[in-house]
Amino acid sequence: FRGDLFTEYNIEINAAVLPYVGLSIGVLAADVEYEEIDGNDVAFTTGGELGLKGFISEQAALFGAVEYLWASSNVFLAQDKVEDTDIRLKLGLRFFF
Repeated sequence: FRGDLFTEYNIEINAAVLPYVGLSIGVLAADVEYEEIDGNDVAFTTGGELGLKGFISEQAALFGAVEYLWASSNVFLAQDKVEDTDIRLKLGLRFFF
């Protein structure tokens, strides 16, 4: 599981998309079983995110982002080893109330 507190700052420009910068802190529990790697751990995480939002209505936006995460221990699986950093591409739909 992973739980985060996340905040973001929208960069106001006069365009169809809205760029943003985000920061997060959280906790992640990992259970890794891959070939010779077997273990579980709980780690504190912090990260940053750069992304774009395109509003499709007043309450909904499509988004894409790149997220960099750092963990306090090795919990991310990467090419036959575990590491304490991870880079993720995110695509999704956000709702605003």
